[in-house]
Amino acid sequence: MNLDDYVKTVGDYADQVAAADANANRDTMAVAAAMDEMFQSGAWVAEWLEQRPEPKRPTNRWDPADRNRFVAWTNWKLEQAGRRHPERMQSWRLLEAEHMRKICSQGSNLAGPPTERAYRPLYWLRKNRYENRAPEVWALAVELAGGNPRNVTSAHTREALAEWRRKTFTRKDGSPKSTRQITAAAKAHRLRRDAFDEVKEMYRLACIDERAKDEYLGFLGDLDTFIDEHQSAA
Repeated sequence: MNLDDYVKTVGDYADQVAAADANANRDTMAVAAAMDEMFQSGAWVAEWLEQRPEPKRPTNRWDPADRNRFVAWTNWKLEQAGRRHPERMQSWRLLEAEHMRKICSQGSNLAGPPTERAYRPLYWLRKNRYENRAPEVWALAVELAGGNPRNVTSAHTREALAEWRRKTFTRKDGSPKSTRQITAAAKAHRLRRDAFDEVKEMYRLACIDERAKDEYLGFLGDLDTFIDEHQSAA
């Protein structure tokens, strides 16, 4: 997709939303696909670096091609063309919907629902780092929609997610957990994976610098102490 087509596609969508057009959400996935294609292409990165260069003191995780910068570039590009642009949250939802669509379709080109709202309940899976289970939940949603992916609505995906959570988060005796327990289990899962990512990053830094290595070894010592103190309660 070239830049002119991209500006027109996203600009037309922003115009529809601003005008409260009843059809504005009829085919939002076409806009989501356009945004994702441009984002993944990286064709925007160099231009945005000219407008918003790397900070003088970037963090280790500063990324010139991250989603926040892409949304900012999109807004700027549309403004330069004299077009409206979507609200930041709208852009995030569109990008997230296309991301989830690709996971749910598992690489196939089967047509899904035309609106990003149908995918919105699935963002819980990504937030809690269960996105690898999205195809299971999506299959349930398609079944609830009568077997046609095009007919899936947010009501179907909400119901499918609720059913998956009931089946996945159960007590050892098979009885369902409370919402509070499900939330705690999901948060613990997310934190576990996030913490492991942090440990891997700490190890990478420890291989570069002696002080970073001291911090890494200090962390291991703190962890051993914590385990010793709480082992009996585990």
